[in-house]
Amino acid sequence: MDEESLRCGRCATLMPDETLSYCPACGIIFSEVPPTTSYLTMESRFIELNRRRRLIHFSIASFLVFLFGILILSSSFELHRRGMLQQIKEKRNLSFFIQQDPNYPQIAPFEVMAAIPIGVQAYKDHFGIEIENWTIHQKTLPDSFEKLVSDNPGLSQQGLFWATAVREYFFPDWIKAPYSNLNVVITNRPIRATPDSEKVLETSHLGDNKLISGLGDPSLVIISLHRLATEYSHFNSNQKSRFIGEYLLAHELGHAFLGLKDYVVDSPEENLRAPASSAISQECLMHTDAGGGSQAWKAIELKPLGRLSKCDQYAYILQSHKLRNQAIRSFKEGKKEMAISSLREAISIYENQAGIDGANKVYPHLWRRELKLISGFFSSWTL
Repeated sequence: MDEESLRCGRCATLMPDETLSYCPACGIIFSEVPPTTSYLTMESRFIELNRRRRLIHFSIASFLVFLFGILILSSSFELHRRGMLQQIKEKRNLSFFIQQDPNYPQIAPFEVMAAIPIGVQAYKDHFGIEIENWTIHQKTLPDSFEKLVSDNPGLSQQGLFWATAVREYFFPDWIKAPYSNLNVVITNRPIRATPDSEKVLETSHLGDNKLISGLGDPSLVIISLHRLATEYSHFNSNQKSRFIGEYLLAHELGHAFLGLKDYVVDSPEENLRAPASSAISQECLMHTDAGGGSQAWKAIELKPLGRLSKCDQYAYILQSHKLRNQAIRSFKEGKKEMAISSLREAISIYENQAGIDGANKVYPHLWRRELKLISGFFSSWTL
C-alpha cells in the first residue's frame, strides 16, 4: 500500500479520484475531515504509541537507577568522610623506643629514661603546646624500623641516612595514616649526613665529622646518642639527660610536630638560643650555631627547665598550629562554621610564613584535607 497516496483523513481509504468531495468508504465530507498523505493506520499508531511509552518508561527507569547510584555513591562518600573525621586528632601521641647497640659507646639507661619527661616539658616550654600521652618501649624498635634495618644490613656500619631512613622510607606510609602515634627511636648508632643530605636537611651547622644528633620528620624521629657518648662523655648524669631531652628530643619534635626548620647563625654572638638579654627574644630552640652547635647547647643549659621560652621567632607557625587545634576542638563540639574559619586562617598563616622561612609545607597540605572533610561532600568541591 502506497502511504504517500491521498487517503481519507478519517478511515485512511485510498482515494480513487482526487476530485471527490467525500469518502466513498465512510462518507465523511472532506470539508469536515480533509484527506491526507501522512495518515497513520491504527496499527501504525499503536506501534508508535507503544514505542513512545517504552522510551518514557526506559527514561524514567534510567533516571531512577542514576539517582539511586548517586545516592549510594554520596552515602559511601559520607560514610568514608565520617570515618576519616573520627580519625582526626588534635594532637598525636608519642611512642618512645629505646635500643642501644653494644657495638657503640652507650649511655646509662636511667639517664635516657630521665631525658624523656625533660623533653616533653621542654617542648611545652619552647612551643606552648603540651604533649599529653606517650609510651616507652625499652630494648626494642618499631616494626617498621626493624624492617628498615633488615632490608638494609649495611646501616649498622654506615649509620642512618636521612634520605633512606626517614623521608623516602617512612613518609609515604605516614601520610596515609597521619594521626597515628609518632615513633621516636632513641639509639646510640651514629647518624651521618650523606653528600646529598643538604637537599632535604640543613647541614651547615654540622661539625667536620658530619655526625647528626637527631632527625625529625612527621613520619619518624630518630635521636642518636653517639655524639653525647663520645664528644660529651664528661657530662654528669643531669647534663646528659638535659642534653638528650631538651637539646635533642624537644628540638626534633619541633621539626616533626610543627614543621619548623633549623635556623643556623654564623657566630655565637648571634645565637638566638642564648639567654634573653635584650629586647629581642633569644631563647630559640630551633636556632643553632655553625660548626657543631656547641654554643647553642651552652645557652640552652642556662635556661631553667619549666619556664616558658621568651623566643618569638616561630610565633606565626605556632599560631597556625594552635588555630588548627582550635578548629578540631570546635568541630568536635559541633561548631562547624567556627572550625572551618579557624582552619582556613591556620592554612593561610602557615603557608605565608612557610614561603618566608622554608617551614615544612606538609602540614597545610594535611589541613586542607581536613578542611574538605569538615566542610562536607558537596561543599568540598568548591574549596
